[in-house]
Amino acid sequence: MGEERPTVARGEKVCPACGGKLVPIMYGLPSSEGFQAAERGEYVLGGCIVSGDDPQFECAACHEQYYVEKP
Repeated sequence: MGEERPTVARGEKVCPACGGKLVPIMYGLPSSEGFQAAERGEYVLGGCIVSGDDPQFECAACHEQYYVEKP
């Protein structure tokens, strides 16, 4: 049996663990606009190494990462 992954429903904006704001994770090398958006808290930088099965959101408060539930 596979490892349990923390998930949230599509469109969820609140962290189920602490109630903080869920922020999308941006993968790859960000542009200068991407860095600025991350500084404003609009995105979290996820790094340049992408597996194709990476979490899509991170809580701005507790930093828990979440996958979007599959329909």
